[in-house]
Amino acid sequence: MNKRNLFKGLGATFASLVSITTFMSVLAFDREADINRFFNITAGSGEGSKYASVEKMHEAEKEYFIQTVEEGSVLLRNENHALPLADEAKRNVTLFGNASVTSVFHGGSGGPTNTGKTLHDALKDEGFNINETVFEKTKKNANERNLKRGDGHIDEVDASIYQEGDFANYKDAAIVVLARYGGEANDMNGGYEFDKTTNTYKKMVDQDNVAELSFHESERAIMEKVKNGGFDKIIVLLNTGYAMDLGWLEEYDVDSCLWIGFPGGEGMQSVARMLAGKSSPSGALVDTYATDSLSSPAMQNFGDFKFADLPTSLYHDRYVIYQEGIYVGYKYYETRYSDQVKNRNNATGPYGLFASNTSWNYADEMIYPFGHGLTYTTFDEHLDALIWDKEAHEVTATVSVTNTGDFKTKDIVELYVSLPWEENQQEKSAIQLIGFGKTKELAKGESETLNIKVSDYLFATYDETAINGKDTNKLGCYIFDEGDYAFAIGDSAHDALNHVLSSQNYTNLIDEEGNAVTGDKNKVVTISCQYDNKTWATSPYQKDVVVSNQFEQTDFNHFKKDTIKYLTRSDWSSFPQPYEGLRTDLDPTGEIRRYMTSTKDTPLYVKPDDAPSYSDFKYSQEVTTSFIQMKGVTYEDDEKWDKFIDQLKPSDLATLYGDKMGYAAIEAIGYPKSAGGDGPDGLQSGGWLHPSENLAASTYNLELLKQRGEFLAEDAIAVGFSMLYGGGCNMHRTPYGGRNFEYYSEDSTIAYYCGLAQAKAMRKGGLISMFKHFCGNDQETNRHGVATFMSEQVLRQNETRSFEGALQSGSGMSNMSAYNRLGAISTASYKSLLTTLLREEWGATGISITDSSKDAASYIFTADAIDAGTDMFNNDFDRSTEVKALLISSRDGHIWKQARISAKRFFYNMVNSNLAYGMDESTQVKNEEPWWKIALISLDITLGLLALAGISLYVVFSYVLKEKGE
Repeated sequence: MNKRNLFKGLGATFASLVSITTFMSVLAFDREADINRFFNITAGSGEGSKYASVEKMHEAEKEYFIQTVEEGSVLLRNENHALPLADEAKRNVTLFGNASVTSVFHGGSGGPTNTGKTLHDALKDEGFNINETVFEKTKKNANERNLKRGDGHIDEVDASIYQEGDFANYKDAAIVVLARYGGEANDMNGGYEFDKTTNTYKKMVDQDNVAELSFHESERAIMEKVKNGGFDKIIVLLNTGYAMDLGWLEEYDVDSCLWIGFPGGEGMQSVARMLAGKSSPSGALVDTYATDSLSSPAMQNFGDFKFADLPTSLYHDRYVIYQEGIYVGYKYYETRYSDQVKNRNNATGPYGLFASNTSWNYADEMIYPFGHGLTYTTFDEHLDALIWDKEAHEVTATVSVTNTGDFKTKDIVELYVSLPWEENQQEKSAIQLIGFGKTKELAKGESETLNIKVSDYLFATYDETAINGKDTNKLGCYIFDEGDYAFAIGDSAHDALNHVLSSQNYTNLIDEEGNAVTGDKNKVVTISCQYDNKTWATSPYQKDVVVSNQFEQTDFNHFKKDTIKYLTRSDWSSFPQPYEGLRTDLDPTGEIRRYMTSTKDTPLYVKPDDAPSYSDFKYSQEVTTSFIQMKGVTYEDDEKWDKFIDQLKPSDLATLYGDKMGYAAIEAIGYPKSAGGDGPDGLQSGGWLHPSENLAASTYNLELLKQRGEFLAEDAIAVGFSMLYGGGCNMHRTPYGGRNFEYYSEDSTIAYYCGLAQAKAMRKGGLISMFKHFCGNDQETNRHGVATFMSEQVLRQNETRSFEGALQSGSGMSNMSAYNRLGAISTASYKSLLTTLLREEWGATGISITDSSKDAASYIFTADAIDAGTDMFNNDFDRSTEVKALLISSRDGHIWKQARISAKRFFYNMVNSNLAYGMDESTQVKNEEPWWKIALISLDITLGLLALAGISLYVVFSYVLKEKGE
């Protein structure tokens, strides 16, 4: 080989290498905070922790994990006191199902690694003797078949591997573990999908050609083996974050069924303790378990729906309609049951039949109602008193609880209300949860009295047609209709409703199994109320702010009346059918089509006519106040914040919009480098795996939700996070939502309380948590850009109420907007959501960040989002360049104004976070690059120089020396 070809090859090789390393460097720099955590560069100093060491903190955290799983696990069935397996001589057990060898600790979303102590090991630690022959067969079959959960696979082993002789000497109990797994971008398969080849809609099914939450043939085959295996007891564990179909339990002689959710890294120890009788499960359902998981009205419009008149275009052509109205979960089943008892409104008609035959029947359609949960003992609850103080706008229920059984454990008291309703009034559920409490551990015969206090704001009805009592020129406000309000306690929503119906002298009452019951009038207090459209016509957080209609654009009927027929309790024949082929041309204004088809080349933002001039704002002023000196300055002190922000350069203002899972230091003002990351159930890259959020909610113990917030804040101190992209507050609109496990409940009131308790503790612990995905992101299917249509009542009472506790001024927490649209407007660009509701009505002072916005740039536009109230673009540093152009090149005074507001929110939250722990005015801030970044830059430069040298030498030998004849 001559020198010319040698240098040609070397130059090309090094040029290729520098292209690759430069590309990888760009990707790495975008995820700088993640890589820093990987190399332990951002590990926290421990400053601000309540514990002497990380190890001491995690020891306490483990105890919290174990308690949460024990108090959150729900004992659904326990025939003849089959559990606990307290007799140590009768703990020879056989485990069945792939989930018995591959425990599911967490769903598919951001956070720590999905690992922990397995059920097998936890049971052995508690003294159980496990049938290792069957266990090894299960493990081998799973490995040989390469079983993988998710994406439509339930991941079950072949029952034929189990032979009759395998169970000898291990027949005290069969423990069958069943699992379902979903997560980000991975709904359970069971809704509708649009078939592009035929332009028709069909049911979504999983790999076994059935709805994913149904009972599968592979599971049926295992249960047949177990039923005929001669076991003394049959126990089913549900290792899942989703409400599965369970109508088969009795058919297969199941004695006990225990839902354990996704229990986190330490949770299987709790499961073993509960099975052994060292503790009792004491959770209650936060979701309804219907006979058929497809039977809710919301499921009829869940999945993939395409606008009939829009061209196929990613993120620009899909919709979903919340035709169920407010009737999500139990609010549908229990309201229809109420009308079944009252024999009215076509309640027993042939509409929405799934488990019923020719007429709808509650007992046929229901397995376990919302709020259901057993323990290893029994309790007596007595409603001592209930007072509705209409001046203080507070309800106080006094309830005495006595343990009437033998096992020491806790009891949940659930408080409900039944609102007056007449035809033509705004829709109301026949029963709704308004409050709850949990006792301490009570021994046999021991009692405790709970006082449950509830703001009446939480059961006011949002009426879009009401004249606003504060400003009669406006429509819409929260109201109380005239009539009787029946407050009741109960062991479930259904139990409480039966008490209410009994107090109203209705008969023909049944429980969820169809057994005749009488209800208990003594567990009900009825109080009358006059019509009131004034009390909650203003915000409960900002008393001078009027609450009125702001979200007409989320309802397709705003554009063309009566296009969508919402479910109404006045006639159950309105049970929804899939709304196929919606057309944008039904909108005479053209607004829906304009929003759906807009691209980066056709942005929607127009500078307001009253925008200030960019010259009205100061920047790059002499630094007289450092970042840490702003600690203790109230958010309302505009003068001090304005002077502080005047010190920032335009490039600083722009940079704040471009999140890189953290931010570089700003030396001039003494702002240190910060880091953030994902994880609703624990912090990624070094955090600890918490029990899933819906499992925590199932404790009905707000003290444990507070501790969840405290420990997440401690985790953040340990790993060096100031920001966390979690928890989650979306609704369990259907059982099939892929991320239901990382949201609290189907009930927005539970989410309100849980979010409030967790958020306040996080804030106090110095962690900025972006509660996500705000809002209406109740399915993963088409989550990017899907137009989500609903009434304003649904948006306020369900979708935003579930976030309200975490985000309102009393909690001070931040939010992450969602990928979906409300109506046709992206949530990150919806001013009514991010400014009117969040800032003005709720008084929120937290940061608003988008979901990871790089791949959403085709419909989440920078100026639109900033105008609406977005403060940061998650994992999208390129947005900073766009903002800089708006500030400097376009000199847009409105964007200048918004950028300063965003900067204020950013620095206010940061200076009140753990980022400022240990800082004082003497703290020196250096914007030092991490070693790996310097190494990558050096590598890029070195390879670039080598490439240049190779190319130069090639030129020399090819041309220069050739011309000289050498």
